[in-house]
Amino acid sequence: MEDISVNEESRQWPQFVVVLTSLLLAVSSGVQYGWPSFATPKLLDKGLQFNISEEEVSYIIMIHPLGYILSGPISAFLQDTIGRKHTLLMLIVPQISAWLLIALSTNIRSIYLSRLISGSSEGCVFAILPVYICEISEPKIRGILGVSFSTAVVLGFLLITAYGTYMPLRVSAYVSISFPLLFFVVFIWMPESPYYLILKDNIDDARSSLKKLRKMKNVEDELFRIKEDIQRQTAASNSIKDVFTARNSRRALLILMGLRTLQQFSGGASVFYYNQVIFKQTGSPLYPIASMIFFATLALVSLSSLFFVDKYGRRFLLLISTSSTAVVLLIEALYFTFQYDNFDTTKVQSLPIAGLILYTIVRGIGLFSIPTLMSGELFSPRHKAKAIGILNIYIAICVSGTSKLFHYLKSGFGMHVPFYFFVFATSFGVLFVYFCVPETKGKTLEEIQQKLRGTVD
Repeated sequence: MEDISVNEESRQWPQFVVVLTSLLLAVSSGVQYGWPSFATPKLLDKGLQFNISEEEVSYIIMIHPLGYILSGPISAFLQDTIGRKHTLLMLIVPQISAWLLIALSTNIRSIYLSRLISGSSEGCVFAILPVYICEISEPKIRGILGVSFSTAVVLGFLLITAYGTYMPLRVSAYVSISFPLLFFVVFIWMPESPYYLILKDNIDDARSSLKKLRKMKNVEDELFRIKEDIQRQTAASNSIKDVFTARNSRRALLILMGLRTLQQFSGGASVFYYNQVIFKQTGSPLYPIASMIFFATLALVSLSSLFFVDKYGRRFLLLISTSSTAVVLLIEALYFTFQYDNFDTTKVQSLPIAGLILYTIVRGIGLFSIPTLMSGELFSPRHKAKAIGILNIYIAICVSGTSKLFHYLKSGFGMHVPFYFFVFATSFGVLFVYFCVPETKGKTLEEIQQKLRGTVD
């Protein structure tokens, strides 16, 4: 969406306000996502007053992303049926339920169920919130607003690590309920996506939504253009089959599946979930606070990336981020190789902690946040809900698979082996980004569709 009014200019601050309130749900999801990072050592130490083995902890970690599989069809149905806004508001129910299950748990089954429910909720948030943000934003600020989603998720990681580390597990679960409640209180007053309203032929409400988002009295030109774009994009059929047969949607799905594969096979969730385990193995005296430094660094870098993504573009930042990540992972792999072979590493035992902090920096400038931004940009309105549902199922498989693979390789062959695997995968990722990922900076959503169809260069 562009500034097209002749007599008045759109104001951007209402879009920032709406996005900031919506991001409270992303923070809440980050709190849930980051829970295993600080909770893993406590669970193994009977933090819930019952025994949990290392194998059971690995399943706690693996089950969470499997909830994405449940969320795929649910999010696709709800966001096109009751709208983006109302679906997001409904998600506080599973989020609160998941925390209550942990707070009141008496056995491992309660924890498994909690993580499955929170994973389903999180999958819906990751499917719907980036779409909502992209659909309410003008092209010139869509990058900064889109990347802010990942920044909010990281803030959730940092918060749960900060207060969760110093609280009993049950108390931290009760505290975490405040995030979805706060989101509901402030977001209920925000407007619905004008794209969704026009899809439902609710033109008057779409006009009202645009007026609130642009702070303009006359939004007819933009309203007309969105109507034309949606009519053109929805003229054909809208089945799951079309996601794979329509050239633009098929290309978008393949690009995003490649980016999500790269995101997880470069460490991704495995490093986030197991970071305290990794830090502990280094033997560094910094181990107790390393996890907080890790997430604080990622939060700061993600915040700073807001100012780069619309200046340097998505593709350039992805190339820099991916190639740098491969180098840092190689350094980590070499350190753990020397440690495994019983070399004296006491003089450099803080090196892997510094390496993982650097890892968060180079991932944070692109590889961590840009795939989520582009999931809201690349799909057409006609196929967006179904395609993102399919993508979420694929993400679940990647996250669960890599997390379990990390545990298997670390336990069976040593900490260095999963890092070498990540180096290998990330190196191929550089080639994928260079040859396959398009630039979307400054383009309207319709211009991106034209590029994916091959009708423009």
